Amino acid sequence: MAYWTESGWTVFACAVNDNLQFKQGLPFALIGSGAHCHLRLPVQDDLETAYFACNFNDRIEVWPLCAIAFPAWGIIPQDVEVLLGQYRLRFEKSLSPRHDRSGWNLHPDQVSINALSALQSDVELTMVWGQKSVTKKIARSVTIIGSQHPSVWRTRGRGMLACDHAIVCVQNRIWLVDLHPFEKSLKNPSIFELKANGEYYQIGDMRLSLGPANRECEASLARRSQRQAQLNKATAGRRNGRPATTSVEMSPVLATAGTGSLVVPTTVPPGSGKPTGTVPTVNVLEGLDCPEMLTSRVTGRLVSINQSRFTRGKLMRVAASAVTFVAAIIFLFWLFR
Repeated sequence: MAYWTESGWTVFACAVNDNLQFKQGLPFALIGSGAHCHLRLPVQDDLETAYFACNFNDRIEVWPLCAIAFPAWGIIPQDVEVLLGQYRLRFEKSLSPRHDRSGWNLHPDQVSINALSALQSDVELTMVWGQKSVTKKIARSVTIIGSQHPSVWRTRGRGMLACDHAIVCVQNRIWLVDLHPFEKSLKNPSIFELKANGEYYQIGDMRLSLGPANRECEASLARRSQRQAQLNKATAGRRNGRPATTSVEMSPVLATAGTGSLVVPTTVPPGSGKPTGTVPTVNVLEGLDCPEMLTSRVTGRLVSINQSRFTRGKLMRVAASAVTFVAAIIFLFWLFR
């Protein structure tokens, strides 16, 4: 497959006692702790798929894929570090002489996601689900599509994961990158170029195409067939008493072609006493918002602490007022007796 750039790039990951270097063979990379990531780091499980990095001729863009407030994303200058757990990530390009570096070494104050990652494109993406059809113009080089934050395009109720695919647009050409592949592979990467040839690519129950399309492309069929096989394998494992995996990649959202029905396999820890099986639903998989749950717990704890401090302070003020009032009564009684 022909990609949007042939320029090389390298990612440096530095921690207290660890310095790693990853030379990338593809113009994009998934970064996190998951086994499917091109750049896999020993960080907490909540960061299984944390970043999508994309290399272009004159820049590198990095976008978050889980609900954590990252300090920097979008176009990342060479002197800006991106945080991931205990690691600091730095992205460096290997530009060819014919490419100008002026657009790459930008000062951090000049980085503007809306300004720098916007592009002038005439490409219009057709999205069809059920009897509804919507045409939307691509306004960025990288657009994350999914059901929840931090996706740029959010399609609730369409059977997608929180951050399901990345849409890469360069010079009126569009590529779709699966952000939850079953395994990383340089020979068969999870990427598909969308063309105006009457074929669509299905994500959840939504069909993406350039213009009218009446047949599903082979890449989409193969991907959904593989997810069906993984779903059957996971279901068989639960029936045989083997522990059910909690990985997003092993528990995919499956939308059947034509019907738009959605099946989400449940992932219950063994010995919990809860029933297992597949439950029809329109919600995304549980577990994708683990960082949000962590934030919620921490916030709840802080609120509880603040409430306790407020209650103690209020009691102290009431007690002080009572003592002052009693002292005033005693003083007046002594004064006028």
